[in-house]
Amino acid sequence: MTRKRSYAKDYGAIIEQASINKKRTKVVDHEGRKIAAVIPIEDLEFLEELEDQIDLLEALEAVDEAVRKGGVIPWDEFVSQLKVSELPNIELPR
Repeated sequence: MTRKRSYAKDYGAIIEQASINKKRTKVVDHEGRKIAAVIPIEDLEFLEELEDQIDLLEALEAVDEAVRKGGVIPWDEFVSQLKVSELPNIELPR
């Protein structure tokens, strides 16, 4: 059974537990539903880095698939298809 308590009163202690003791805390509402979590910043940074790596992998897979299917066009052709009057001068890595 989930222990019900008012986290408004314990906010400082929860933050301290996360920052100093590296403790993860699940926050539940008055009905016992999990509604949030307070985690150490290192955990958050790890999760964000993991998400970035997953995004990069998915982007590389999409580019690989586009190349295999012949769906890649030169940058200049892409820009001309946009029909935009002015684009910033972007130097692309070669």
